[in-house]
Amino acid sequence: RMKHWSDESIALLSGVNTPEEMATHMAESWAFYEYIRETYRDLADAPPSPLLAALVAGTRGSDAPLAEDEAHSIILQLLIAGSDSSASMMGSALWILARDPALQSELRGDPAKIPVFLEEVLRLESPFQGHFRVAREDAELGGAKLRAGDRLMVLWASGNRDERQFEDPDRVRLDRRSATKHFGFGHGLHLCVGAPLARMEGRIVLEEILRRTTGFELAPGSVRHRPSAFVRTLEALPIRWTPR
Repeated sequence: RMKHWSDESIALLSGVNTPEEMATHMAESWAFYEYIRETYRDLADAPPSPLLAALVAGTRGSDAPLAEDEAHSIILQLLIAGSDSSASMMGSALWILARDPALQSELRGDPAKIPVFLEEVLRLESPFQGHFRVAREDAELGGAKLRAGDRLMVLWASGNRDERQFEDPDRVRLDRRSATKHFGFGHGLHLCVGAPLARMEGRIVLEEILRRTTGFELAPGSVRHRPSAFVRTLEALPIRWTPR
């Protein structure tokens, strides 16, 4: 049920919804929030995890740094992001490798290159293509005037292919310098707290798939991405495997 709610919450921000779809996604997203709020209330007096205990402690006392609705929002964001981003990264990694046998062979021969490959996947196929921000003060960026309070979408996907920062930006390069200097996990204060876990998950999955196969390729059928301006997620990826 939480996976369904997470998908609905992500779809709410896709930017391609009809009014009817928007209403459905909003209703499901609100149901998710209500579930979190009720569960938080039920568990607050005896939190079952250190994370929940820290959030509860942060909302109590006269000088509490968090309001309860902020604690609910943090839980919501962790569940939504954790339900989708690592899986999207792994799907994109397999999609790239299925179309490039030489790259597969290189990684099988030298698994130490897998972490660098994953950074390139995150750069080229960022699971979250951008995030929303509010300008805190008047500014000018790239000739565009921004006013305090303007609502923005920061496009990580655009920055990740900036030719001024990345040589040959549209290709996977395992020799790329400063491979981690991309926006696949966001940037600054809002850098993804799950980045180390996502990198570990992706590395282990690719190590095992490459170890257990001699090759794989796209199978007949349509590769489909989820319609969205917000996320880069595969809905269908038919692959033919050759087991070792």
